Amino acid sequence: MATTGQGAQEEGSDDRRGIHVDVKVRTFGLPPLAATLRDVSTGGAMLKADTPALDVGDEVVLTMAKLEIVATVAWRKRTYFGLVFHRRLDHRELLMLRGSAPA
Repeated sequence: MATTGQGAQEEGSDDRRGIHVDVKVRTFGLPPLAATLRDVSTGGAMLKADTPALDVGDEVVLTMAKLEIVATVAWRKRTYFGLVFHRRLDHRELLMLRGSAPA
């Protein structure tokens, strides 16, 4: 991810991990979108959805269990989306998104 002024860092600087975790994504004016979290770091994530419903610049809320994270869509390639989180995740939140910590 490129720096956006919202706390994101250059691509590769975070500890990215490939995963496969189901999440919900909400954005203004659309019903919740089911997606799969494919990659996550403290500064952002990559999602795979069934439809290309999100556009670059959309603000979204990523939801999994009790965790809600506000992000902006940084890029889109067909049904894959790159998100930049509005704040960095802490260690517990990162483990929750990776599916290796209780909610």
